[in-house]
Amino acid sequence: MVKNAKAVKLKNGFLDYAGKHVLNAMISSSVIERCAILFDALIKEREAEGYTWKINAEGKTMVTVNDEPIAVRLVERLDKHPIPPPQAPPRRS
Repeated sequence: MVKNAKAVKLKNGFLDYAGKHVLNAMISSSVIERCAILFDALIKEREAEGYTWKINAEGKTMVTVNDEPIAVRLVERLDKHPIPPPQAPPRRS
């Protein structure tokens, strides 16, 4: 995830992983490391309990729990605030 993040562009504030074989996450570039740590901890802990993880053909991250596949996606909330245009400098007389 971290390695691929450097090569992708932003789309609506999120990294656009379309066509990449990576864990399913809608995140901004500022939280890549945190997302990788979170996914790493989730996967290791759940695999210790016998769950299996994979990325399917559609690019969804799937975890199988008691023979039941479940789609997993990590989504970052983005607070979008319009940035006002800069004020024009005062005119000199």
